[in-house]
Formats: sequence, C-alpha cells, structure tokens
Amino acid sequence: MHGLKKENKRITFILLISIISLALSGCNINISQNNTPDQGITGSSDTAGSSDTAGSSDVADSLDAVDYSDENNWAYFGIGEDKAADLFLICPTVDMNDEYNMSLDDETTKQKFTGALNMERGIYEDSTRMYAPFYKQAAMKVYDLDSDEREQYMQIAYSDISTAFNYYLENENEGRPIILAGFSQGADMCYRLLEEYFGNDELYNRLVAVYAIGWPCTEELVDRYPQIKPAASADDIGTVISFDCEAEDVTGTFICPENVKAFTINPLNWKTDSTAADRSLNEGACFTEYSGAIVSETDELCGCYIDEKRGVLKVTDISPKDYPAHLKLLPEGAYHIYDYQFFYRNLQENVANRIDIFKDSGSDKAASGNRIYFAAPLFSEAEREYNQKIVNILESHGYEVFLPQRDGFLAPELEGKTEEEKTEIIFQKDKEEILKSDIVFALLDGRVPDEGACIELGIAYANGKRCYGFKSDARSVEADMDLNPMIAGCCTKIFYNLDGEELVRSLEDYLEHNRL
Repeated sequence: MHGLKKENKRITFILLISIISLALSGCNINISQNNTPDQGITGSSDTAGSSDTAGSSDVADSLDAVDYSDENNWAYFGIGEDKAADLFLICPTVDMNDEYNMSLDDETTKQKFTGALNMERGIYEDSTRMYAPFYKQAAMKVYDLDSDEREQYMQIAYSDISTAFNYYLENENEGRPIILAGFSQGADMCYRLLEEYFGNDELYNRLVAVYAIGWPCTEELVDRYPQIKPAASADDIGTVISFDCEAEDVTGTFICPENVKAFTINPLNWKTDSTAADRSLNEGACFTEYSGAIVSETDELCGCYIDEKRGVLKVTDISPKDYPAHLKLLPEGAYHIYDYQFFYRNLQENVANRIDIFKDSGSDKAASGNRIYFAAPLFSEAEREYNQKIVNILESHGYEVFLPQRDGFLAPELEGKTEEEKTEIIFQKDKEEILKSDIVFALLDGRVPDEGACIELGIAYANGKRCYGFKSDARSVEADMDLNPMIAGCCTKIFYNLDGEELVRSLEDYLEHNRL
C-alpha cells in the first residue's frame, strides 16, 4: 500500500505493548510508569525498584555455571524438524530489575525473555531448527555504567552464551549449517561468538550467515577479526547482515555515534552503498506480539538508504511521529525498536535464500572464505617464480588460489585469436575469477604497481572482497608516501619488507596465527 495508512497510527498502542521490551535492548534508560502503557511487559518503575523477585546480583553470584544439558535452561531447544539449517538465536535485553545481570530464577523476566524471542522467530522458523538459551543477560541498569565497568557484566552474559553454544556444538549440531541471529544486545553476543569460535575454518565453513541487527558491525571489529565479514549482497555466505534504522535528520545515537562507522547492508536492495531502495521493494513490515503473532502487516511501508558517513540505515516515507523512539536516550527519529519489524518479510525471504544457496554450494562450501585471486605481474621468469613461491605458502595454509599464470589464459596460448579476442578472453576470465574469490592478494612492487594488478584490486574492493597487498620494493610514489592512497586504502593489510625472503617468512608467520 502506498502512503501512510491511518491504521499505522491505530497500531501504535499495540506496538508499545508488544515490542517495547524487545526494543530496549542495550539501551541506557530508566522507564517510568508515565512512559509506558503496560507495566507488566515493559518493566515499570515498580518492577525496576523491586528486588523481591530476583534481588540485586553481584558479580560473584552471577558466575555460577548454567547446565545447558538441562532443556529447562533453553527457551528454544531443537524446535522445528526437517529443516536444512540450525538457528542459534540470542535474546535482546528484557531485564528491567534492579540488578546487573538477569537472574535465571526470575520466572517473570524469563516469560518476557521468551516473548521477545517469539517476536522475531517468524523471520527464521520456516527455514531453521531453533535453539535459544536463557542466559544471565546484562540488565538495563548496566547501560548506566561507563564502558569499562559495564564490560564485566557483559562478560558474565557472554560466558553463558559461550557455554550454551559449546554445548549445542558438541551435542546437537552434528555438522549442520548454522545461522547466528540476535537483536541489539543479542547482536553484540553474536559478534562475540564469531570472535571466539569462528576463526576455526571447519566451523566457519558451516556458517550460513549472521543476522546481527540493531548493533553496529564496526570497522574495528572487522579489522581485528577476519572471520567477521560484512555482507556485500543478498546471497553471500558466512557474512554478517547488520543495520540500525534512523530518520534522515538524525545525526547520531548511543548505538551508532557520530564518530563510529558501521558496515551496513540495505535489506531492500541488498546493496552496501548509498543507493536508495524504493518502498515498492518492501515486501511487508510486520509488527508482532509476545506470542509471535503478527498484529499488523503493511506492504511497501517504507524505503531506505545507507548513510555512507556513519553506515546507518536511513528510513524514508514514514514520520517519526508515527514511529516514536519511546526511549529517553534515543532522539526522535531513532527507529531502533522497529529495526527488523520494518523489513520483516524481506529478512524472512533472505534467510531462506541464503540457506538454499548454502545447500546448492555443496562441497564447494569447504572452500568458502578461502578462495584467493593472486594479482601480480607475470611477464618474466623471476616474477613467475616469486609469484609461485607466495602461492605455495598460501595453499599450504588451506587457501584455494587462482594464479593467472598457472590457472588462467596467457596471450601466447591464444594463438590464432585477434588482439581484441585475446583481450576479451583474458579480461573476462580474470574478472570472473575475481568475483568468485573471497580474497585478492596483490603484489604492489614498483613506484607505480602493475597496472593490471591495480585494476584487479579495484574490481575486488568494489565488490566487497577482502584485499591484501605485499611489497618488497623501496620505490614509492612520493618521498613520504609509500603507496598511492587509492591503492593502500583498498587493503586490509599490506605485508612490507625490503628483504624479499624476510617478507615471505613474515607472511608465513602471520598465516600460522591468523586467517586472511
């Protein structure tokens, strides 16, 4: 339906009741009775001030290990038979009590916990077998603390998540494909799982995707952990789908501050640049309640585009007055609490699509994340020998490398073809291999590196590939600038040493301890 409908205003009251405690994930805010229409769901000032149910948790009390062999410690445990993939779903913040971490003896809060999961389960349940552990999540009051003090309580929460995930891997997964998903604090926990577990190639190769919605996938995370790979399209595998929603005039929030850049993908056109997605691409905004039922659904509710400066999702065609933030810490126009609801049907379709692609990839998935295109000059015997030496190291560490001098077409092999035909054949083959790759590794020797390698690096970067360079040459573009910024800026890391053999050794040492 085009245009805002009057029914959107009529559902606001229902939205307040059914999504506010899900929305409060990770928010530094105290809710009073005057702010909320239903104290039992949102955690009123009465509930937050009471310690009769859960009491105040200190760090020592929170360190008790949870027995995840007991199914009572799971909100979902193996729900959904005959599904192609497993879902490990992590709940957002629902604990509004006067404590730092949720008590797992608090049945009232656990009911809210399950309700919050139910609100987003419809995105995943048709395609996955679902697991969701109860955990001692960080309570709302934790977000009143500074980041250093807060982290100890986040670690308590994550300790449970890690224990649950480890139990799931050892006893339930049996090599099945995995989707990680979480909203807000739940998304934060997804990143932590990626950091701890998925640097392991064997496990990473089971990862279909990570839906970390409502918490930023920052440049710092991606630089530090190569296994955290932002999604670049609607169908890439093993990547992180992340976004947080705002009105066009919002300039910063505590979730996505002005000085933090996030990797975001547009859930309507599945692009990562600022290309606007028209509302006609929105297959259905769904507003859900604690049972999981859809209270209201609107086709073509809103469009969106990515703010390239901060990497947030700017939502168009709606008014903040119709979709208020409801959270004191968030400005008007911060649509955080509606993040996945605005794009519910598109996300639901995308989950099924990525699982289908994962299944269709078959044995090729074993190499997913590991395919390298090697971009380097190959016009002399010395160049080709050096290229092969580097490739041997990469392949010895489990990478599948396309080396043009070995695996592609060289001009002399195309005897009988015209110059234009040779050019077209070589160009198309190399471009195809770049697009099939996960990584481009480029030799950047020379005052100006090889033109072909630079073009290959540019194609790779523009298509979201991870790019690495290596250089053993003292020549530079300027006295105080080793490489042209447009070349260096494409690369996650550049290996540099004037001693070519030392460079080879440093690369080998790096690969012993890190993934590209």
